[in-house]
Order: sequence, then C-alpha cells, then structure tokens
Amino acid sequence: MSPAISDHTEIADDHGVDVRSGCLDRAMSYLTGGPVPHFPRDRALAHRLQAATPWLVTSLEINRAFLHRTAQDFAGQLGIGQFITLGARAELPWPGQPEDVQPACSAVPKASFTHLDILPPTAVTRQAPGCHHARRVMRLGDMLTVLRSLHAVDRTRPVAVLVDNAGAWTGSDADLKFALDQLRAWLPPGSALCMTHATTELAPAAEQQAALLRRNGSTAPFSPRSREAIAGLLEPWALSEPGLVPTSTFYPGHRHVQLPARYSGAYAAITLRTEATRQPEVARRP
Repeated sequence: MSPAISDHTEIADDHGVDVRSGCLDRAMSYLTGGPVPHFPRDRALAHRLQAATPWLVTSLEINRAFLHRTAQDFAGQLGIGQFITLGARAELPWPGQPEDVQPACSAVPKASFTHLDILPPTAVTRQAPGCHHARRVMRLGDMLTVLRSLHAVDRTRPVAVLVDNAGAWTGSDADLKFALDQLRAWLPPGSALCMTHATTELAPAAEQQAALLRRNGSTAPFSPRSREAIAGLLEPWALSEPGLVPTSTFYPGHRHVQLPARYSGAYAAITLRTEATRQPEVARRP
C-alpha cells in the first residue's frame, strides 16, 4: 500500500493524472482487489463512485460476463477461432472472482486474440499481470491502417470482434462512427461483432454523477451515450435478437438477468456479417 499523500503535495502519475483527485484506474483496481498499489485519494474516488452507483462492481461483473459468454458462443456456435478486442485499456484479471468475469480471452483459450486499446497504458495496467496475446495501442482514426497491419489475422476466415465499451471513451460521435464503419467494411463474411457501451439512461441522476467522477479521474473523455445514439453507431447492420438491450438482459440465462436494468449501466448488442452486408473498405473520411 502506498503512503498517504498530503493534500498540498503535487503528484501526478506518468500520464498526468493528479493523484490528489484520485486516479480512475487505481480506484477500479482497488474496488476489484487488484494488485496495484493505490493512494488514499484513489480509495476516496472509489468510495464516491460506489456512493453514486452502489451497483458499480455488479456492473463490471455484468459487462465481463456478457463478453465472456459471447466469446464462447462465437467460438462454439459460429466456429470462429480468431478474435479482436477493441477496448479502452487492458482488461485485467479479477482475483478471486468466477471464471466468467475474467478477461474474455480466457473464455476461448485455443483461439487467437489481438487486443487493440484506444487509450495508452498507465502505471496500473503496466504493473498488473496480463495475458500473452498481442496488444497494441491505436488511434480510432487509424482503424483501417491498423487492421491491414494485423498479419496474424487471416481474412479468408471469419473474425470475431468484441468491442468492450471503447465508445464511451471516445468523445466524438463522428470519429467513432467512422472507425466502426471501417471495421465493418474490413471484416470478412461470417464474422461477428458484439458491443457494450455505457449509458446514463438506465439511472440518469446516479450515472451522470458517476460519469463526472470518471472524467475527473482520467485524462480521457468519458462519454456515455443514449440507446438511440448507440444504435446509430451500429447501422446499417441488423442486430441479432434481442437487439440493443441492457447488458444483463441479453442472455436469458445470465446470472444477473433478474437484477434491475440500471445495474447494467450499459447496453449490449450482437451483429453478424453476411455476404449481403459486406461493403467496400472506406480508406479515408469523406
């Protein structure tokens, strides 16, 4: 555990987050029992987040359980053996918790995974143990260039993409939509994509307060979106049943399905790539 820090001490981590106001990554590591040292201000931020949204840790469980189950289904039901994850930063192991809330790549150990992160690593993600799969940091504007450079991905076979709340850390709707359009056009027929995206709609007052705390604890924007906005990001693909829904309600057998929808804190959807929906690659923004 790190020593206490005076309120008047100017200390910032290696990405400019002033630990006096609390670092979101360290706060979340504290909440999930992670191995990374945390400062008193990080724990205070964690407690403020929990006070705003008492179901915060359950929301994390719901999101992870959805991604874990979906990865298994993409592999087992669709026969897909190569995966790309698109997230904010590395999804870290969750000590002492069930298998279905561990990183999604652990759900399909025989599959190949490439992890794409849209935010640079912090001291938290560098210190914590990670998986052995390839990982790289990218800008959303470089989506097509990055995809074309993934030589380990065989585009003669379907690819599964797990978009893990990456959109919530992107402030520009236009940039996010353009990147997802590039991704969609690049995927070969038979591919599948799932997306989770944070929202404040399911508990507006509480989640708006929590969103502000997240912004203050990070150098990146945090932008929850409405169901309508998230659906627009996924157009023109048709969504698999049950469509775009609170994450805990997507799978009828989900162990959190009976909880109030606000516990999800996010919407989730799955869409499949068929030959008819394939479009030409978009090389640059019009």
